[in-house]
Amino acid sequence: MFYSASEQLSELLLTGNHQEMWRLLRQHVDAGKNSLYIYDSLLTSSMRHVGYLWEQNLISVADEHLASILCNLAIANYKVLIGGTSKIRQKRAMFLCVEGEQHELGVKMISSYFEEFDWDARCFGPNLPLEYAMSAAMNWKPQVIGISVALAYHVPQLREYIHALENLSHKPMIMVGGRAASVLDLKPYVSEKTVIFKDLYELHSWLEANSTQQLRQTWG
Repeated sequence: MFYSASEQLSELLLTGNHQEMWRLLRQHVDAGKNSLYIYDSLLTSSMRHVGYLWEQNLISVADEHLASILCNLAIANYKVLIGGTSKIRQKRAMFLCVEGEQHELGVKMISSYFEEFDWDARCFGPNLPLEYAMSAAMNWKPQVIGISVALAYHVPQLREYIHALENLSHKPMIMVGGRAASVLDLKPYVSEKTVIFKDLYELHSWLEANSTQQLRQTWG
């Protein structure tokens, strides 16, 4: 039976085989695969397969948690592997999951991807209540705030988050992504100014199109 690279990775994540997981990831890196491929075609696809297995009751919650922990480790190790830059970054972006949303892998990958495009990115992870998101945004004043929602029953919270964050005095751009954005119509829950990304490829196109000069013209 043929297994795709993401399915092979899923099996390694589910069995807790960290060494083989990293070896497989390094094979793709050494073959010249970029971060877009690593994050989307490998890590995201593998965790979606894990999610499918869980939905079909083919694995347990414990199995899913183990896979998530190892995927978190893979993201951290990959970030170290590709290194960073010492240049001063003038563009700021913060990322978070709405209150109650525990699926943080997406915002971690997106935050790291923004850094590759010379953004100063801060990831506040899962389950961030709006009051703390507001406080962090008012103090740091990011130009972009990314919100991730994976599960449908957390989607209604978007209205409150977006209304509050888009009306901050420095007027940040609000982006919404996550699994819910790829499978649901989120337009009824966002404003006309909110940008919705269904996948990393759409975000990649946005990052390439928005240069430092363009952002300075937009936000001053």
